[in-house]
Amino acid sequence: MKLTSEQIEWACAKRETGWSTTAIAARLGVSSGAINYQCLKHGAVSPRQRRTDTPQERTVYTGRDGRTFRTFTPDEDEQLMAFAHEGRKIGEIALLMKRGRTSIRMRIMLLELREDLPVAQA
Repeated sequence: MKLTSEQIEWACAKRETGWSTTAIAARLGVSSGAINYQCLKHGAVSPRQRRTDTPQERTVYTGRDGRTFRTFTPDEDEQLMAFAHEGRKIGEIALLMKRGRTSIRMRIMLLELREDLPVAQA
């Protein structure tokens, strides 16, 4: 199901008041990933959300569907943002970094949003 602009606006407003992506997704009948993507895309952040440190070393794990996922390292984040600031296209960056286009697009959005988040307390 594709979200309408009104649903996206509602979801972002609820996220900014502290609703979880799971609760919003359940109300709209979509996945929490779809809500997470839209909130990330539109800069909607929960008041409880905090910036966390990026792992220093790459972590590789397997998702429930059997696909392999690799975390980004600080060096990769730096390289990614350098490419983005040079004006390179998502597809070109994905090829250079040997990552999927969606992974690159989502990571850029997250890194840009992260700048505005408060730091998590240990």
